[in-house]
Amino acid sequence: MNDIDSLLSNLHHKNYAVRRHAIDVLSETHDPRAVDALIVLLNDSDGEHYTDAIKALGKTGNPQVLEPLLRKLRKTKVGWDDFYIRVALANAFGELGDPRAIPDLELLVSTDMQEFDAWGTGVGISIAEFARTAIKRIRRKAKRKKG
Repeated sequence: MNDIDSLLSNLHHKNYAVRRHAIDVLSETHDPRAVDALIVLLNDSDGEHYTDAIKALGKTGNPQVLEPLLRKLRKTKVGWDDFYIRVALANAFGELGDPRAIPDLELLVSTDMQEFDAWGTGVGISIAEFARTAIKRIRRKAKRKKG
């Protein structure tokens, strides 16, 4: 069994730290099996597990992950229930830098403006703010590619 096979196997380990490590390392590989396995995790029943997969998919920079991430976004709900998932998705889109995500991010800007004190700091933050930041990152990346 090679390193990739071992990491793929660890995606289903009972220990969260082992799973998280496997997700993080796989996000840095260019092995197509890693990307495919991370995409499958988007449908995992464990919220932390698929949120970690969302973050990892953004790091891959692989354009193949855009559509599965968009599908995941379109299944989420406005409001607190899916707050962390939407944050992870907005950040992943910004990381990917694919302009095709902008229409969905613009929809988040216009529909998900409710502020939450998500980290207990007394400061409210909205998904719209994360979406605006992602749009800016995508446009900067596109500008760098052109120039």
